[in-house]
Amino acid sequence: MGTPVYMPPEQTKGKADLIDERSDVFTLGGILYQILTGGPPHEPGPPLRVMVQAHRCIVRPPDEACGDPRLPLGLALVAIKALSAEPADRYQTVQSMIDGLEAFSRGAWHLPRQHLAAGTRVVTEGEAGDEAFIIVSGTLVVFRDRPEGRTILTRLGPGEVFGEMSVFTQAPRTASVDVEADAVLMVVRGDTLQDALGMNGWVGVFVRTLANRLLRTGE
Repeated sequence: MGTPVYMPPEQTKGKADLIDERSDVFTLGGILYQILTGGPPHEPGPPLRVMVQAHRCIVRPPDEACGDPRLPLGLALVAIKALSAEPADRYQTVQSMIDGLEAFSRGAWHLPRQHLAAGTRVVTEGEAGDEAFIIVSGTLVVFRDRPEGRTILTRLGPGEVFGEMSVFTQAPRTASVDVEADAVLMVVRGDTLQDALGMNGWVGVFVRTLANRLLRTGE
């Protein structure tokens, strides 16, 4: 039993033991998909044809289905995750899907914050980095330590960003950053930044190429 245009593939097999909360996640993802694109994940038609679509579970990406470049990427990613063919790849509970939607609705200004005292090391040159930072308050100093001494590159204050180049390029940090005056930083994890920018799509190609070019220029 179920509505075929929103049906997960496991439900097409008619075995009750295959259906669990993740099947409900799929159906909710289908409703979100329709809100975003104007149509359900499986194209309406004769019941048998729709059931075959549901069984194969080949869902067009929301941006392709609606052709609107203004489609909110964050919401599209929630829908696609919920509509994964394999239950293990979906949100495992309805609550976790709700959490994903709430994270989108809160936006960037609800990122986790760190309160750091003067003298705290935030970034170390040469290390791998999977976080970028937005300065809410305080002052930070960017520098490089060399055998002949420390070279101060710049000082950063509220509203400025650092650490993003390593996230974009996956290259080691090119400088160290210390807190000079007590600071509050918003922390942007690499996966959050990549999701927000659509780094797995064409936008990501441009961003990574530009970041690598700037990195080479800086050298």
